[in-house]
Amino acid sequence: MTIQTIQLNKLALSDLNVRKVKPKEIEALAADIQARGVLQNLIGYDEDGKIRICAGGRRYRALKLLQKAKAIPGTFEVPVEIRSKDEALEISLAENAQREDMHPADAIAAYRAIIDSGKDVDDVAASFGVSPAYVRRVLKLAALHPTILKAFQKDEIGMGAAQAFALTDDQDRQLEVFKRTGDNAHQIRAMLTQEKVADTDKHFRIVGEEAYCAAGGTFTTDLFGERRYCDDAGLVMDLVQDRLDAIAKAAREDGWRDAEGQLYRPDSYWMRGHLEPAGERDPTEEETAQLVEIEAAIAKRESEVDEDDHDYDDELRALTRKQG
Repeated sequence: MTIQTIQLNKLALSDLNVRKVKPKEIEALAADIQARGVLQNLIGYDEDGKIRICAGGRRYRALKLLQKAKAIPGTFEVPVEIRSKDEALEISLAENAQREDMHPADAIAAYRAIIDSGKDVDDVAASFGVSPAYVRRVLKLAALHPTILKAFQKDEIGMGAAQAFALTDDQDRQLEVFKRTGDNAHQIRAMLTQEKVADTDKHFRIVGEEAYCAAGGTFTTDLFGERRYCDDAGLVMDLVQDRLDAIAKAAREDGWRDAEGQLYRPDSYWMRGHLEPAGERDPTEEETAQLVEIEAAIAKRESEVDEDDHDYDDELRALTRKQG
């Protein structure tokens, strides 16, 4: 059992490797190897002048990917532990069966430590073959209250809940919500956004981002849910009312005798035409001409359809709706 450095072009995958399904994320591993080198040796056996790799297939594929991209030459030296062919299958199974993925909490702490050592987000992203956005999301989790991080490490809460707590940077608020909700991601998000308005809300769509920002409004971005929240719900509603007031003013200037803008439908909405007829206005010349055309079309259609069928004729019903 010896470890030797062997040129990449003298290596090949062994048919005895138990991992038959093509592994994923080879590009990320290749980027890591390019940045830090091969941190763990491969294991193989000598056969027909080639060293057949029976353990470390992902590292081998990543190295071949780098060779194909001309990032390393075929003569690149790879550390390989040489074993006998008789041991190959057992070694391959043992390596894959015993492998345990790092807990996400440990990975989060590691990313935080790397950033704290002086590297910026872009450098870390390039080193690990991930996007800067991914690194920022991880750092957001690393900034959770220590009690919540400890609960995450102990699997008392899941990733969904941890991501939901990241909606706020206020660790005291995080802890307060944690004590009341535990591992309920939906409830956590609801509590942390109860004084905010989502940018998909109908009221915000009336206002628009430009007007909201011009009035000093700010956003909280949910890096994991890909949603933004307006931090000042009161400002949104004030701007909605301003917009409604402007629409009502324009209506009055257009000839309506009574117009008002309200956030919610009044209780008397369906009866207002009868209760408050003063809110009506005289039609313009153009509108009068259109009404005459509609009335003529209705009369024509009524003459074409049996009287008993008037209430069921689609064309008549459409014309009646236009008549208002």
